[in-house]
Amino acid sequence: MANPKTIPTRLPAVMALVFLCCGFAMPGASGQGGMTPQQRAESGHRLIHHGLAMATEAADLVMISQLGMAPNLDEATMKHGRDGLVQGRELIENATVIATELDGRVNSAMLAFSIELAEASMSYVSLIESMPAPGPEAERMAVHQMHMLINHAVRMAADGANLNMIGRQSRDTDVAELGGLHGTAMLDKALLMIDQVLTGPSMQRAHQAGLTRTTMQTTHQMARSARELVSLMSRMPVVGR
Repeated sequence: MANPKTIPTRLPAVMALVFLCCGFAMPGASGQGGMTPQQRAESGHRLIHHGLAMATEAADLVMISQLGMAPNLDEATMKHGRDGLVQGRELIENATVIATELDGRVNSAMLAFSIELAEASMSYVSLIESMPAPGPEAERMAVHQMHMLINHAVRMAADGANLNMIGRQSRDTDVAELGGLHGTAMLDKALLMIDQVLTGPSMQRAHQAGLTRTTMQTTHQMARSARELVSLMSRMPVVGR
């Protein structure tokens, strides 16, 4: 039986790339792995979205460990979170190559979107990698809880964008309608959640508590970056146009 310690920590990112490179064969499709260049670009977008999910979940683990609520688990939780952030970043970087190496084979709108999505995703990951640890005060802990809500909104939006892509590619009318309906609803809900964090009572109390400038700047930067990212996902171009 294999020793769990020998399993590479980067396996999720590697397996995701292997899955893509093996191709998603589709009847009547052409190009690498049975995909058209446009479909390959969208597959790259899905991998970028998955990298975001990995990174945001990992950042949540780091924040949970910083809150110090389970001292016997905090060290392992912190390590797992830091490893996950590295894996998420690497997946986004590798998926970006896949989605943006199609110059001349996809329309200019799709290529521009791929580049913009990659840049916005990396900007957000850079922010959550460098979040300052909160102090012991309850209001400072509440700031991390706001960060977790913003991360959740990003994951919700990524899932919604993926559902929209499934809906657009499906030849089944019911699947297309269901994917588009739920995908759009998730993107809208993600934007609403970010706006509520920015303007809600928790943010107002955090300002009133006199938190450090760095802590509040990070929170506002996260919210702005997340909002730009979610808005971008909502504008994803349609394959073939």
